[in-house]
Amino acid sequence: MFTLLDISEAPIDYSQKRVLIPLSGGINSAAVLCFLGAHHPSELKPADLHLFYCHFKEHSPETMPFVADLMRWARTKFASVKLKITRNSVNQFFEQQHMIPHPSISPCSQELKIKPKMAYIEEHRIDVELIGFVKEDFRRYKRAQKYNTEKTHYPILHWSDNNCFTIVRDCIGWYPPIYDIKENGRRVFSHNNCLPCKNMTTRQLEKVARYFPKHAQAAYQTAARIPGAYWGRDDVPEVLICDTCTRLS
Repeated sequence: MFTLLDISEAPIDYSQKRVLIPLSGGINSAAVLCFLGAHHPSELKPADLHLFYCHFKEHSPETMPFVADLMRWARTKFASVKLKITRNSVNQFFEQQHMIPHPSISPCSQELKIKPKMAYIEEHRIDVELIGFVKEDFRRYKRAQKYNTEKTHYPILHWSDNNCFTIVRDCIGWYPPIYDIKENGRRVFSHNNCLPCKNMTTRQLEKVARYFPKHAQAAYQTAARIPGAYWGRDDVPEVLICDTCTRLS
């Protein structure tokens, strides 16, 4: 496994590698791209950089424009950039599955994110995958170890979220404004994920309804069409929250 120290003190030679950055639409994966593009030695940059993004209709409205700007910026920093975007809806997926999943399972992430990404990795013979976990994600990083392979690198594991905001703002000029929504000085949404996510508590769902009412309305309409389905899990310990979902935020 690799961390920021591996890159900053002894930069890894990716010049003969096919490197994948799975963009989530969030700040951390964007920071990985910005760091690699702006600070990695030119002669050691990937021979082929692959950007893979799974867009959901339930993402915040600015997510797709943000990802598009990231991809345009990448083309100015790397000799070869290959792009792949998939488009889905978790509400539609839940209706097809006739359920809103329990937090301990995550068929939405597995079917709509993990499997398409793994198929892409195999098809394009990816050598290295760069994951944007930071030090605030260390518990998620430890949980993710059971999925890791020698192809998985963590180039910003010793960074903070604030480091990510700084580098993305410097390189791209902006990031999704969902991160700047605050109450009592604290960020309301810690990740730019689905609005809502099936892991959210009722209190978190209230925040979605307050700031993204159309997303909340669509979600409640979905639940109404599925017998017995509901959003908001207030009795689930964090240990039971699905690794598949949380490690992709």
